Amino acid sequence: MSDAPGSGVSSRWVEWRRTVDLVKYDQRFEAMAARGENVHGEADAVTRLIERFLGADDHDRARSVLDAGCGTGRLAVELSRRGHEVTAVDLDPDMIDRARNKSSEVRWLVGDLSDGRFSGRAGDGFDVIVMAGNILNFCAPGSQTAIVVNMVNHLVEGGLCVCGWSQELRADAYTWDCFVRDAREAGAVVTETWTNWEGDTMPASSLGGEPVRSSDYAVITVIKNA
Repeated sequence: MSDAPGSGVSSRWVEWRRTVDLVKYDQRFEAMAARGENVHGEADAVTRLIERFLGADDHDRARSVLDAGCGTGRLAVELSRRGHEVTAVDLDPDMIDRARNKSSEVRWLVGDLSDGRFSGRAGDGFDVIVMAGNILNFCAPGSQTAIVVNMVNHLVEGGLCVCGWSQELRADAYTWDCFVRDAREAGAVVTETWTNWEGDTMPASSLGGEPVRSSDYAVITVIKNA
């Protein structure tokens, strides 16, 4: 396993890497964009969140953004294109190698989200942190709490952390309520609970703190307390 692509991430990630050609993976999104389909729903969501929570009066100014678990860089490149100062991190060096060729404006790093220390170009924390690619399902088992706490700690006061991932049926699944618990203990408050990146809100019956035991998706946004 030590020589397998993705072996430094988790055994589950190794299995995913075995089934996916990274060139074809990128080409699929390129083909969707060529057909006129929107492939930047996550970036659109981040833009809306910035406008809503970080100040409508200055929402056009560049924000310091960390794309945590950036994969091959689709989201990081788009956020950079929209004028933000983007740092992008992934534990799989193959992902960073592909992503680095897409933009010289993004700061690309190989690193572990559970204990790594990252900073924006100015050397401080981030206005926005995004985890958009099932990071909490593919990471090393048991590392999710450390990842969430570390990401909250990387925010500036009043900064946003938004995470989207599939809610799985496995008994050991890390579901949205676990994220909320860990983020709160790290000093953040919940602002948004969505079922997709379009911003559809969770049913009221789901907001009582019970785990979501379905294959649905969740997007949770928290703000670091001042």
